[in-house]
Amino acid sequence: MTYISIDGDNIGALLEKFILQNKKEDLKNISKTISLCFQSFISKLESEVLIPIEVIVLGGDTIIIEVNEREITTAINVIIKHFSNCPFSVSIGIGASLREAYLALKFAKATGKNKIVIHKDSKFKILAENITNHD
Repeated sequence: MTYISIDGDNIGALLEKFILQNKKEDLKNISKTISLCFQSFISKLESEVLIPIEVIVLGGDTIIIEVNEREITTAINVIIKHFSNCPFSVSIGIGASLREAYLALKFAKATGKNKIVIHKDSKFKILAENITNHD
């Protein structure tokens, strides 16, 4: 099995800005947008892959899923297509374990965000950059 960890880029800073500026409606709107975008991604992925996925975490701006290794290319294509329509960028880490997926996600964030990184054979490989049109 393969794990995919997805995290919104700069979402925490955006939420903090709205909180500090007392912009309740903006805070509610972005929270709703994030939730809808992430939940609709799971629905889309479940309809595209042939083998069931397991959602391990779905909360805030974070998703962690387990996918059969044979479905990883399909999952990556769905990620790129889906998140290009969301009003924020995401970073993605992929690995054979939760730890490897997390390390790949951290590498994606540390090297500029908005990219897909796989951790394999103790190495990081960038699979895609600028996966969304958002910063």
